[in-house]
Amino acid sequence: MDYLPVSNLKVNLIAISLIPVALAIIFSLGALIGYIIRMLLYKLKKRRYPPTHFDKYYLAINLAGGLLLLNLFIIRTRLPSYPAYSSLRINLGFNLLYVVLAAAYLGLLIYKLRKSSYAKKQKGMYILSGISAFILAAFIVGWNLYV
Repeated sequence: MDYLPVSNLKVNLIAISLIPVALAIIFSLGALIGYIIRMLLYKLKKRRYPPTHFDKYYLAINLAGGLLLLNLFIIRTRLPSYPAYSSLRINLGFNLLYVVLAAAYLGLLIYKLRKSSYAKKQKGMYILSGISAFILAAFIVGWNLYV
């Protein structure tokens, strides 16, 4: 085991970097739960929900954010036993998959927002999901949580 000294400044920067990650995770989970509740309410009232073509991507990136949280929790629970790298490879591969999905979502978001017109509330939610995905992807890359 290599234990290297870390300066107080670096420890504080690490702690501060967790704040936007926590906010991004909260937003992703809140957006996912809100979307599911909205769909259930439309089903109960038997109203036709006018879906946009972008809703499936919005749902997918927020679901991926929730699964990323679960994956990070699994990695965190396995770390105290000092597992071999090969046993964590699948979890780290899922993190890399999230980064690819986030990049694809951001590219598609930029393309769709330029070509289509959405309501301001929808645009805001799509953009906030993009920012959330970017923050989580930057966290994964910054902390080297990929293969």
